[in-house]
Amino acid sequence: GHTPTHPRPRPSSTPSSHLLHPFATSKDSSGVAAIALNLGDRTNARAIPKRVPVHQKNNPTMLKWFGDMTIANLAGWNANRCLRDHGAEFSRAEWAATAGEASQSDQHALWTTCLQRHTSHATIRNVETAVLDYNAIHSDPQFAEYLTQLAHMKTPSNPAEHLAFLLNTYNALCVKVVARAVAAGILAGDTASIRNLGHRFTPIWKQHVGVLNGEPVSLDDIEHGHVRSIFKDARAHACLNCASVSCPDLPTAAFEARTLDTTMDRRVSGWLKNTTKGLKLNVDDDGGGVIRLSMIFRWFDKDFLAELPLNSTIHPWLRQHGAPAIADSLRIEYAPYDWGLNSKAVD
Repeated sequence: GHTPTHPRPRPSSTPSSHLLHPFATSKDSSGVAAIALNLGDRTNARAIPKRVPVHQKNNPTMLKWFGDMTIANLAGWNANRCLRDHGAEFSRAEWAATAGEASQSDQHALWTTCLQRHTSHATIRNVETAVLDYNAIHSDPQFAEYLTQLAHMKTPSNPAEHLAFLLNTYNALCVKVVARAVAAGILAGDTASIRNLGHRFTPIWKQHVGVLNGEPVSLDDIEHGHVRSIFKDARAHACLNCASVSCPDLPTAAFEARTLDTTMDRRVSGWLKNTTKGLKLNVDDDGGGVIRLSMIFRWFDKDFLAELPLNSTIHPWLRQHGAPAIADSLRIEYAPYDWGLNSKAVD
């Protein structure tokens, strides 16, 4: 089954300006900074007020901001996102045009080595999927070395490099979290799922799992605060893997800026051709029928429809990205999402 809300939450709006106001008005920026850092801890609502510095307890502006931040935090925001510099936004055409200027460094070569070494394919509960040997990658020193490199990398200034960096970072940190849990015996058996690593108020998607530009980040921060908010390219959904059977397959090589545009096209095409978790077409003799899509197209419908003329359905997007010639009249259904681990079976 699946939950009605994607655990990688729906888009959030930009934070209101009053949320940032105390950073400009407070006489003690260190106190405010301490609150901002603690907000990222996802402590429960009753514990949060105890973290207000004593000298700020009677500051109405501070309390107003703090209350709003508490609510925003529980709704999916965190301090990192509120403090983040949103910067420019890039359409597919805009970021892809910068790929030729990207450096040819092999800074993600270790990630490619690890993926190729530990990734294979299998069928799990009738879903054809890429699977990963989590125990093996957890003990692979080259994976540990790559994670160390990631923690010290700076966000590239070239947009194509930036997007490739974010996609690789998300996937690698997701693998890190799951691999540690598998190796520790926390995730095991057919019911194992990445969602088991969190709870209602602190789902795994909102926990700090790594560092980006020296700041702790969650998987949500990377996906929603960076990838989706900066790069207006719905194909990114085919490139992010959340360690689950029904997710678009984990890639077998790192994303590289100079080939990223064509790689993303191939990722979407391969996803849609996988009838067990991308798109399945059931057409009647009279031309009617149903298109069964991944739930990702429902959870993030706005991302896909934003690339089409106003009032369009998803059908033109699917045709543009390699799906069969499908009529707009075909009804859309969504397949149940299998959140089980995309884990290689233990011999």
